Amino acid sequence: MRRIFILILLFCSLIASSQQMLTLEQAVGIALNNNFSILIAKNQSDISSNDVSFGNAGIGPQVSFNAASSFASNATKQHYSIGQDVNKEGVVSNNVNYGLALNWTLFDGLKMFANYEKLKELKAMGELNLKIQIENNISEVIKAYYDVVRQKQLIRATSELVSIYEERKKISQEKYDVGSGSRLEVMQAKVDMNAEKSQLLKLQSALFNSKAALNQLLARNSEKDFDAADSIVFAYNPKYGDLKTSVEKKNNGLLFSEENIKIADCSLRASRAMHSPVIGLNANYLFSRSVNDAGFMLLNQNLGFNKGFFVTWNLFNGFEVNRQIKDAQIQLAISKMQYGMIKTQLENNIATAYRNFEQAKEVLQMEEDNSKIVRENIDSALESFRIGKTSSLELKDAQKSYEDAQIRLVNARYDAKSAETELMRLNGMLVK
Repeated sequence: MRRIFILILLFCSLIASSQQMLTLEQAVGIALNNNFSILIAKNQSDISSNDVSFGNAGIGPQVSFNAASSFASNATKQHYSIGQDVNKEGVVSNNVNYGLALNWTLFDGLKMFANYEKLKELKAMGELNLKIQIENNISEVIKAYYDVVRQKQLIRATSELVSIYEERKKISQEKYDVGSGSRLEVMQAKVDMNAEKSQLLKLQSALFNSKAALNQLLARNSEKDFDAADSIVFAYNPKYGDLKTSVEKKNNGLLFSEENIKIADCSLRASRAMHSPVIGLNANYLFSRSVNDAGFMLLNQNLGFNKGFFVTWNLFNGFEVNRQIKDAQIQLAISKMQYGMIKTQLENNIATAYRNFEQAKEVLQMEEDNSKIVRENIDSALESFRIGKTSSLELKDAQKSYEDAQIRLVNARYDAKSAETELMRLNGMLVK
């Protein structure tokens, strides 16, 4: 049975070695190109960028070409004061009009400039929204990638435990064969070994699920197989004082809230501008021709240029402008309150994330030290069991302690990496 299991492990190792290696950098790159949430946010950002134009803000002249033509055939009956009568069938009339028209608003209380600034702030907000979506997805990809690494480490640790359980079974069998052990010890060793092998199979399934979850974030086929790194690395170790200073300048969520305040201020200025008169120019270059088979005027043709200016001033519209100004003032106040709320929440999140990160590192260091101790303990317990100084029950307790320590160590590494990733996300370090 042991040989068969070793062959299975070797076969799995050969399959793993033939898998395509996927690094974290490659996974992030694939997510940036394929993830649907990122692609949607990018297209929304492109729309905001395209909207920034003078024409969209109402700045500059508007020139249009207009043309119309009509044809009519009528039965005409007319009686003039001079005593002349017209009674004619199939009277044809043709009318043609075309020309260029220009309208240019020169002053509207600076509303057009407030609208243009608002469009630029909306563009900046779209870019920040894209960054937020990217850093959220990168954070998820990092955690999902290292969850695959965690499952690999658990499988490796459990495979080592299976070897220890097999050694215990072998020793129990040898002791039973020479008459110094009991059959109960041999059977119990087999039961414990099979339980550990069953756990190994469950971990293989968990590894498949972790890979499927990562593939989903990368917008790939969930069954696409790959191999990941063997270890979890740490590269971020900030000081709390530096974090409190930099987070207000780097956190994209807080910067997004600042843009909301700027946009609300632009809307307020645009509303106040509606109290001012609107002054502009208009000009037309027109051609018109009308031909009739009957009537007082048989031909009327005009070709020429006209120009002028216009002034529109809304003196009273039921206090509608005042209502819009008040609404804009309230919205600006709301945006400032939302900024304060987000800032307070961010300060709390940074404090919590930093504390979690520091605690996770302490736990990891403790589990690494503890892992060395239980490793020595299990080796000593196996040797003592071999020479009969330790009972199978005591050895089983040592095995259980080693197993628990290995699981805690692997989970501590993952927890520390997750805490590091969250701290980097809050400080705007995931997206440059």
